[in-house]
Amino acid sequence: MAKMVECVPNFSEGCNKEVIEALGQAISRTPGCVLLDVDAGASTNRTVYTFVGTPEAVVEGALSAARVAGQLIDMSQHTALTPAGAAPAPPFAPLLLPCMEPPVLVAQ
Repeated sequence: MAKMVECVPNFSEGCNKEVIEALGQAISRTPGCVLLDVDAGASTNRTVYTFVGTPEAVVEGALSAARVAGQLIDMSQHTALTPAGAAPAPPFAPLLLPCMEPPVLVAQ
């Protein structure tokens, strides 16, 4: 059985639909990544993306979305209840595995 990892990053944009869509496309267009959910929140001005894939694909999907965030999200204009970076550190979780080894290696 292939190793599978879930990634659930949030990005500091919850209102601009074009940016939200561009981030989702960066993930979904990454070979081996499957985008499962996009949850935008206007009050927090954040969007949470849930996607899965092999460890390598998920890392590339997260990096691809982070590159898009760096290009499109202007933190000097950002307002929200909990301001942070444009793309805070994404959490990784194992799927179909009884151990934490793959997510730990992915995070490193």
